[in-house]
Amino acid sequence: MADAGGTVLRDVSISLGALIRANVFIEKPGDVDVEYHSPANEEAGIQGRRPLILVYLYRLSDNAYLRNTPATIVRTKNGFVRRAAPAVVDLLYLMVAYAQNAELELILIDRLKRLFSDVAVLEGDALKGGLRSTGNDYLTLVPDNLSLNEIHQLWGSFPSKPYRLSLFYTVSPVSIPRLNEEPVQRVYEVTSTYQVPVEPDEKAKE
Repeated sequence: MADAGGTVLRDVSISLGALIRANVFIEKPGDVDVEYHSPANEEAGIQGRRPLILVYLYRLSDNAYLRNTPATIVRTKNGFVRRAAPAVVDLLYLMVAYAQNAELELILIDRLKRLFSDVAVLEGDALKGGLRSTGNDYLTLVPDNLSLNEIHQLWGSFPSKPYRLSLFYTVSPVSIPRLNEEPVQRVYEVTSTYQVPVEPDEKAKE
């Protein structure tokens, strides 16, 4: 199995970042930076900074609907193996804009919201890295309408960082391949032996 399974989370974030860079800009594509660290590590109002959108993965949760998917039998060059089903998770993202002034930040949030209203799925060339090789061919982007209390609790986890207008999205379902494989023997032929019972009236004729 390819080791791309160890880069799934990174590749989902990079895919989101590439989509944003190509579609959210001020004058031309590429004039807005995208980074992936926590807002706790971001300094607002830096003189001369380029506009920035943070794409921060703040939570990973098991997908309850696909958690108990059974193992599958797969043919490999070394024979058939029973491969454990992937761990299927939902990725929860916080997205926030930073710029030299509040007006520009609102423009970025406006364009970011418009982008994810138009693009509700990551698929095809939008999937970067090894996502397709790990079975992640179709990832949905679902907006999360967090309550004010949930938003303030989240921002409260970033020390000394005041709340900023944010967007929240879940990427789902994301498959993380597991390495559990067991060799199995395929059954190619089944031989059955049985006896036809003799009816009572046929016994009498004998």
